Amino acid sequence: MAVHIVAEWKDDTYSEYKKLNAQQIYDELRNLGKSLRLPFEQVPPQEAVDFARNNPQSEWYKVFEWNDSVAAEAYRRKQYGAVKGSIITFEIKNPQVEVLDKKGNQMPIPLYINPRHKDVSNPVPTEIVMTEPDLRKSTLEQALKELNAFKAKYHFLTELSKVFEAINQVNIP
Repeated sequence: MAVHIVAEWKDDTYSEYKKLNAQQIYDELRNLGKSLRLPFEQVPPQEAVDFARNNPQSEWYKVFEWNDSVAAEAYRRKQYGAVKGSIITFEIKNPQVEVLDKKGNQMPIPLYINPRHKDVSNPVPTEIVMTEPDLRKSTLEQALKELNAFKAKYHFLTELSKVFEAINQVNIP
């Protein structure tokens, strides 16, 4: 029995990629995997880049920036974001208010977060996000969207059914 796989972009996919044909990219990568005798998920990144470079008519070619100067600068910005996003800072302004883990240890919270709000393009101090109703609501909506994506991805794991029930009960005013 033949199985047909449909490929689509995830909801949170970078908008520039959404202009490309996800099915064609998947098919090209799957075929590359077959030629390497690997499942498409295991195609080494360099093989995928080499395939694209050697097949400029492919949809996969459109994924990459081929101007090396532009690509290098974009990579540096990505590195900057990865490093900056990996640092957790926290500030205790009111020692009576603490966020504790199950063992009673104080948990760090991010000093800045990106509330995904239409009027905000840069990270904002968490304290402001938590006290401004619009920003707080945007952050809650984004968190719920991510939780629902998690639920959709792992819905078949019955061990998580209580987690999914809790997600279903979240109500954002």
